[in-house]
Amino acid sequence: MNRRLVAAAICATLGTAPAPALAQDSVPPRPRLDAEADTNDAQAYLLFAVRAIARDERAAGAAYYWASRIDPGSAMAVYGRAVSAIRAERRNPFQQAEFARADTLLLRASLLDPFLHRNLDPGIASSLTGASLAIGRYLAASGSSRMAWTAYSERRFGDAAGLYTLALDEAKAPGLGVLRALLHERRGGALWLGGEPDSAIAELRLALQEQRRVEDKGVVRFYRPNARLEYQLGHMLERTDRLAEAREAYGRALVEDLAFHPAHVRLGALALEAGDTATAFSELEIAVQAAPRDAPLRFQLGWLLVAARRHGDAAHHLQQAIVLEPWYAAPRLLLAKLYEVSDMADLAQLEYQAFLDRALRLDEQRAFAEERLRILKGGRAGP
Repeated sequence: MNRRLVAAAICATLGTAPAPALAQDSVPPRPRLDAEADTNDAQAYLLFAVRAIARDERAAGAAYYWASRIDPGSAMAVYGRAVSAIRAERRNPFQQAEFARADTLLLRASLLDPFLHRNLDPGIASSLTGASLAIGRYLAASGSSRMAWTAYSERRFGDAAGLYTLALDEAKAPGLGVLRALLHERRGGALWLGGEPDSAIAELRLALQEQRRVEDKGVVRFYRPNARLEYQLGHMLERTDRLAEAREAYGRALVEDLAFHPAHVRLGALALEAGDTATAFSELEIAVQAAPRDAPLRFQLGWLLVAARRHGDAAHHLQQAIVLEPWYAAPRLLLAKLYEVSDMADLAQLEYQAFLDRALRLDEQRAFAEERLRILKGGRAGP
């Protein structure tokens, strides 16, 4: 495809991006970081939140919020934002609209990183609401599970695993199958973070067995999707280089829920690693259809499409990623390069500058963007 046709394809995508994802959000002011801190660094806001959370929950919540906007792929930022929303609702249950999204944020964090160390959970147990979070209250009230939760939050993973074993011994009464599944899952997480992957995998499989046993009986008071458990298991298997078993686990997750987009993402990544670009495209495209407001996912697909020289399709997804997350730097640079090679210098300049406004001070791509911007402003030929 020549440059004129590529430019026409890209222009056709302009203006087709969705409405901003945060149209309904109340945007907090950015916390004032230390003078030497990088205000484009999500990690700087996370460190601020850790220091501030005990003395100023509102400031910590704002820091988690901005970390999640700068890096929407950060599980810790999304998790902290969810915890802050729950704590904010406890202060004022009538003015914190984001609390209604806390459950969704917690789920998103667990999908971004199934092994995320959820060290803030004990502090919010008394505020959890909703059917999917009701078991959390039970765990907080139960002696062994509460102590396990505390040990886990303090990174005493071996102690946590032992205490979860005691909690499982205490949860043998009829009707506690879903709770037992959760306890196996929690024990698996502690074992994984404690460096015992084989034992962790075994616990996830026990969690799935318990869950399916409950479903076979036909009485499920608190539904816990098997797709998510299979996805966690797949991640463990993938991280331990048991790739065939990982693919099977992701496949079972999709049997449970065909629209479970994280499993499509991982299958796409495994296919790309194996050199199967056709399957990688197919899986990522399905994932985007299932999660159209996921900016990092749009960026991933855009990158893959650029590599395949499908520039018009790539521009479409990169533009949407930018609208969904205006503070997200990575799509800006790729879109700028795409505009430049398509002889759309004015748009390329805008995106190079937008990238520089949002990129980390130490980003290795800054020098490239600065040089391309200088050349384009001088009216010289493209790369």
